[in-house]
Amino acid sequence: MGLKIIGALGTAQYNVLQVKYKDELIVKYNKKGEDIMGSPYSLITILHYINKYNNKLVKDGVEFIILNTEQSKNYHFNNEVDNVKIKYENNNRIGNDYNLNNGYLVSNYLNLRAELDYYIDNKIFDFPIKYNNIDVKNNYNDDDKWKFFNNIYNELYKSDDNIIIDITNGNRTFPTMMMFDINFYESIVGDDLVKGVFYVNTNTSELISLSNMYYITKWTNAINTYLKSGSYKNYRDLVKTLVDNYSDKEIALGIKKVSKCLEAVIDAFKLMKIGFYMKFPKKKVKYEHFVTYKIVMLLREIKDFKETTRNRKSDELLILLKAIEGIKDQFDWLDIEDKYHYSKNEWCCYLNHNFYKHMYYLLNYFKNHEMYQQAITLIKEVLYPIKQGNPISIASRNKTIDNKERIIISYYQQFYNKINQYLKTKENNVDFVSFIKQLDMYHEMRNRINHAFQINIGRLQSDENIRQYEFVVDYYDKLLSIIKKEENKFKNNDIEEFLDNHDHFIKDITDIFNSYHCEIVESLGI
Repeated sequence: MGLKIIGALGTAQYNVLQVKYKDELIVKYNKKGEDIMGSPYSLITILHYINKYNNKLVKDGVEFIILNTEQSKNYHFNNEVDNVKIKYENNNRIGNDYNLNNGYLVSNYLNLRAELDYYIDNKIFDFPIKYNNIDVKNNYNDDDKWKFFNNIYNELYKSDDNIIIDITNGNRTFPTMMMFDINFYESIVGDDLVKGVFYVNTNTSELISLSNMYYITKWTNAINTYLKSGSYKNYRDLVKTLVDNYSDKEIALGIKKVSKCLEAVIDAFKLMKIGFYMKFPKKKVKYEHFVTYKIVMLLREIKDFKETTRNRKSDELLILLKAIEGIKDQFDWLDIEDKYHYSKNEWCCYLNHNFYKHMYYLLNYFKNHEMYQQAITLIKEVLYPIKQGNPISIASRNKTIDNKERIIISYYQQFYNKINQYLKTKENNVDFVSFIKQLDMYHEMRNRINHAFQINIGRLQSDENIRQYEFVVDYYDKLLSIIKKEENKFKNNDIEEFLDNHDHFIKDITDIFNSYHCEIVESLGI
């Protein structure tokens, strides 16, 4: 993958700037026995900087995309003359690197086109260089602004190169329009290609990197997308780019740790890693994989980052902390502000005693992020695992029951019987009964969707050597009616309305079930 460096030229008399990085001249090379130090062109300065300090970006070659108005092209990118030549007017100032010659101001240095040709012809660098000019207007209006947009897009689309942006020169609208265009291009190709944003401060002869700002903005947008949809194709690559190129390594390390924990949380949400934290005898609970525990670890990492940077004062850090606080706010329902000192066992105990309360907030996360299948699954499989009926009797398939199984069976038998009693108190509640019926309907539809509507085969019987199945006509008939568009009731807006309308039921259920759970857990010592 090569590198595109995109920037614009203006019409000013550029003076040679000896820009330094870490007290070392960025542009310094020998030309025909003469030491060249500095450059009038920010694009040249950026090229030398990347070659010295991020060489892996240029190893496959560099292509310059240079935006020129007719006048800037005549001054700084002229094919007919090698030096900058500007007609002298009475009110013209004469720059330090210009001489007055026959009515023209002539530069002591090569124009950008001639300088790049010299690099190419004399192989100044050990990687190929090429350039492409894009003709632009000095000002755009509503009628032709999209031409600017389209011209840059077409150049970018020729290859999937990485991109460096130079916003030093040109009309003041060009940097904004370039950024719009490049962000649009990245969205189309589904990749994060920008590896740096720079400008040269001509007053102080400094190369200013805006890359950190750009990366943090992209990272924050990616987090938002990640949290909302559970998907961001290039999230890891973006974080790696940010960490590798971020100038403050302590901050970069903090971002890396927070991002890794965030990935674990989102993966746990997508895979619905919801499990009990009960401590059954001789049974090691792998609670580290459960979503609420992953959230705790994320919040702890955020707190550690804030503690590590507590004594540092900078606007950059304040902006970054706002982004990180935005992540924390997504999970403010997990009340752990006074519990960060907890051990793993204490965390397990806390999450165990709040298990069903937390289910309510996990459900809302699924709903708010339009993960409706997960939302329905959570209600039906976790909050309503049984229907109203006779007292529950749970037995083991094993011939002998050890103490561990006996305690597990006791927990579920007590818990389900309490649920059964609760449901009996609701059997004359018309709204509640309607809620259960609708829930069953959505759950059946969710189940069919998860099985790609292929639930036509039912298990008849089986033993160790043979399995028999039967084709269930009723399933097939239901399938035909379900997939008809006018009869398909699994619509996202309907499900969201269903969940919103019955939120009070769901909240009450989680609180009540949590009290049942805690009572039984305490009595069994698990």
